[in-house]
Amino acid sequence: MEFIVGRWYKYSGCYIKFKELKHNIFVASDDIFYNKYDGRGGCYGCIDENIYELLTDLSEIQQYLPPNHPDFLSHEKENYKYLIPILKSHGIQ
Repeated sequence: MEFIVGRWYKYSGCYIKFKELKHNIFVASDDIFYNKYDGRGGCYGCIDENIYELLTDLSEIQQYLPPNHPDFLSHEKENYKYLIPILKSHGIQ
């Protein structure tokens, strides 16, 4: 399995955000440990001996993330102003 830096994975009742592989060990930069946000990350076992499932829908972890977390999806945080110059450059106003 190829891991993607910055993506969340399910692992044995936890959610872990991939940072790097160190000597074939999954190292997380962030984690939700049994439904509680921990945020410290750490080592989560040998990639050959454990099952890691890529989390494709972050709505599954939203209830555990603090509101200031970069992966927290909030309608208030959405800002579409960055699209205005792009749309104008394509003749859409």
